[in-house]
Amino acid sequence: MLGWSIFVTNVTEEVWSAGQIAEIYGLRWRIEIVFKAWKSHFGITSYSRYASLHQFESVIYTRLILILLFHATVYNPLRTQIDRDFGRKLSLLKLSAFFVNYRWLIPIIARSAHHRLLDDILTHFCTYDKRKRRNYENLLEDGGWNGRTRLS
Repeated sequence: MLGWSIFVTNVTEEVWSAGQIAEIYGLRWRIEIVFKAWKSHFGITSYSRYASLHQFESVIYTRLILILLFHATVYNPLRTQIDRDFGRKLSLLKLSAFFVNYRWLIPIIARSAHHRLLDDILTHFCTYDKRKRRNYENLLEDGGWNGRTRLS
């Protein structure tokens, strides 16, 4: 839309400025991305409609534990490593999709003679595309969404 950003809100200017609303929207968008990964790739909303309450709760808790383990043991360490070694930012959505679709392949690649093969594959398929627009990781590193506006 030719560089325009349109936000519809019921928050008055006395509460938040237009810049702060834009910043909040960026944070909200990141939360949407996290939930999209959970729903699309980890199936947090997929369950049998014939499941009992106990079955439903078991499925939800099991998936939440899987998501927690994924973030703690896969995404966070790889995010740091890929950025440090390759200067690229890891995409949560792309890594989630790769992990769910190819989790059987990861141990095979990790044990291969080519020790950097998994890093090379993840860097190629699971990082943000290079573009001028800054992604969430870049913005977070800058300490603010536009480098100037910060919520108090």
